[in-house]
Amino acid sequence: MIRPRFSTLALAAVLGLLATGCQRTLFEHAPEHPLTLGAEHCDKALVGHWLSKTDDDEELGEIQVFVDAACSVRTIERRTEGLRESATTQLNTLMLGRQKVLAVSAAWANQSFDVNSNTFDHADDVYLFGYRLRGEDRLQLLQVRHEKLAKLGLERDLEADVLLEDGSLTVRVRGDGQSQHQQLSGLRMFDTSEPLNFQRSTEAKQ
Repeated sequence: MIRPRFSTLALAAVLGLLATGCQRTLFEHAPEHPLTLGAEHCDKALVGHWLSKTDDDEELGEIQVFVDAACSVRTIERRTEGLRESATTQLNTLMLGRQKVLAVSAAWANQSFDVNSNTFDHADDVYLFGYRLRGEDRLQLLQVRHEKLAKLGLERDLEADVLLEDGSLTVRVRGDGQSQHQQLSGLRMFDTSEPLNFQRSTEAKQ
């Protein structure tokens, strides 16, 4: 059976609207395993106290991330009104091809960082980030290439739903853990051009 394909012109128009909007991708499950498996999928190299880092040294530690030995994670964000501490959630790590990947509850992230949810959000959805360690003290998080997954979803080459609402893009990739792994393993789905940078704190963990 021939699958209907999204009009090229319509696809270009949709993607053209995303230049200034918020973009995010939800995953029904983390590839290979559900989020709740916990410390069994915990990269011990991530354990510690991490400080966000930008090109401006004054912005060091705007977000602090604490990862314990069981990969429970919490954050402290510095805001104009003061420090905001998140609840604790489980961080899970996995391999997708040769890429190291971490999965975290989307609901937790939305609440922790004031991300607006919509009708696509489900309670057990996760966000995925690629990650790479530079030595023992530098961590880079790689964001999903949202537009690429949106394009694949619209063209029916990925089991994904796409919502464009008020200039913001939400993609939701469907399927259980094994299905996610099969769908995503061959994709270069993480953007390596603008990583989120963290460095390990030299201070004792708070």
